[in-house]
Parts: sequence; structure tokens; C-alpha cells
Amino acid sequence: MNKKMIVYILGKMLGTEGLLLLIPAVVSLLYKEKTGVYFLVVAAVLFALYLGLGRKKPENKQIYGKEGFVIVGLAWILWSLFGALPFFLSDCIPNYIDAVFETVSGFAEYRGSSERNEFLAVLYTLDRRNGSARFCDDDHFS
Repeated sequence: MNKKMIVYILGKMLGTEGLLLLIPAVVSLLYKEKTGVYFLVVAAVLFALYLGLGRKKPENKQIYGKEGFVIVGLAWILWSLFGALPFFLSDCIPNYIDAVFETVSGFAEYRGSSERNEFLAVLYTLDRRNGSARFCDDDHFS
């Protein structure tokens, strides 16, 4: 297993997450919120990890399926653990495990939320037909 390449790619991915965390930091600072500082702190830590792990490309650049599985699994875990830090540090979510749960849910629920909205749209359409049982109130869809 090419461990140096795994560390290199994970370092790059953590650096990418650090760059992505700059977006909510900038938005938060534009709205003069205090939580933007925590996004900047975590982005700085991730950038430091990138500098340490993801700058020097290994000589052996080959990866296979086994390395791919390790990279994807560890990237998912690391992105979730580091992505939860701004919520925990800002005390928006006081328990770190809850913050990790919310972050993982955000990554996993992206596709599911669109399916749920499609289901609600179908239910709403069926509810508007003549003679329906009126499952949905107008208050829920305003």
C-alpha cells in the first residue's frame, strides 16, 4: 500500500476543505457575525496540515483500489471531524459529538433532501385534487 500517496492526497483534500471554509468565514464577516473567526481558525489549521502533508508529491504516484478505499473513507471521516469544529468552537452546538453528527448528516443528506422535497410536491399535488382527504394545509407550503 502506497501510504505516502494516501497522506499526500489527504493533505490536499484537507487543504481544499480549508479553502471551502473561507466561504462561510467571509459571509459571516460581511454580516458582522462573531462566528466567522472560528471558520478562519479551522481553515488555518487545515491549511497548516496541507503545508505539512500535501505539498511534497511522493515519488511513487500509483494508487490502486485499496488505496482509493482508504482515501475516500479517511477523507469522509476527516472532513466531518474538522467540519464540525467551527460549530463546536463557536458554541452553536455545545457537544462535539452532536456537531460531528450534524456535519455528517449535512454531507449525507444532500441528495435525500431533494428526494424529500419531490415527495412533498407530489403529496401537495395529490392533496389539491377534488375529493382528496386534504392531508396538507396551505400553511405548510406558504
